[in-house]
Amino acid sequence: MRQACHRTTSQASCCRRSKAFTLVELLVVIGIIAVLIAVLLPALNKARESARQVQCLSNMRQISTAIISWAPDHNGLMPGAGGSSLVYYDPLKRSFTNVASSGVEPADWLAWQRKIDPVLGISNASAADQNITYSATARYLGAKLIDHNPGNNPSAYPEANKVNTTLESIFVCPSDKREMRTKNTASDNNGGKGYNRYSYAMNHLFGNPIKSAAPFSDGGAYGTGDRRGFTFNGKISSIRTPSNMILLICEDEQTIEDAYYNVQPSQWVTGQCEMVAARHSSSKRIDARSSAFLAKKNLDTRGNVSFCDGHGEFLSRKDALRGKYSGRPDPDDPAIDK
Repeated sequence: MRQACHRTTSQASCCRRSKAFTLVELLVVIGIIAVLIAVLLPALNKARESARQVQCLSNMRQISTAIISWAPDHNGLMPGAGGSSLVYYDPLKRSFTNVASSGVEPADWLAWQRKIDPVLGISNASAADQNITYSATARYLGAKLIDHNPGNNPSAYPEANKVNTTLESIFVCPSDKREMRTKNTASDNNGGKGYNRYSYAMNHLFGNPIKSAAPFSDGGAYGTGDRRGFTFNGKISSIRTPSNMILLICEDEQTIEDAYYNVQPSQWVTGQCEMVAARHSSSKRIDARSSAFLAKKNLDTRGNVSFCDGHGEFLSRKDALRGKYSGRPDPDDPAIDK
């Protein structure tokens, strides 16, 4: 008959054996974990970026809907495209003006100018004293106009960057590196209007006041409101096939300088072309060329855009420059296919 083991200290090994890993086994486990991380990390990064792309497109759809909603309340007119010169709407005259006065309201789709840059903290002397609720789209995104600077007190300027941060987030792509800006509306950052720290730009061909698409690729003569197959008169109702016409683009950090998308396909080869960002591309990220890279060629990639009917798509940079999407009336410039 088998004798039972007595659990004394000297005989402990009779009842149990050591279960510790050897050094070799531990190294093997570490190696397996490292391999799994190497395999899974790219997939996780891709999934995370895909989620950011969806959030970005959601932002753009909300803003596009707000722009479209603004028009019926303002005699059918589209808002200002967000250039360096401010636009105001006069409800009595039912028209636009560039002069701020009693009774007029801010009409730029995005109020992007700041006296104090939110990233660098420097003063932009020529910039307008704005905050995000001055945007024409703000009330259609559920925000109320807030006066951040009552009494015109300069010490309150920095507070403009803290007004309604929830609304601010709608105008920022979650993958945008806001500190990476190379374009300014003036050569001197301190003396100019400063950098646009938001991510989206409105097609200037569908904003007010009405802009021309010049210079034209064929040297032809086109009217100021001439678009691809129709004439834009400033009203949303004049935009033919709105499901094909780009309203907003998610613009590259290297090319964005204000809040409007200046469609200039002839500048594709110069490095000065405003273009769609590659933040969400599944391939290797391709930043647009700044003026420091004139010897290099811009490369095509895809990014988020939204259209005049409110829907959004993942569209290529080159297609965003073509007339069938941008509204340019002239033939597509061969420069974008070089």
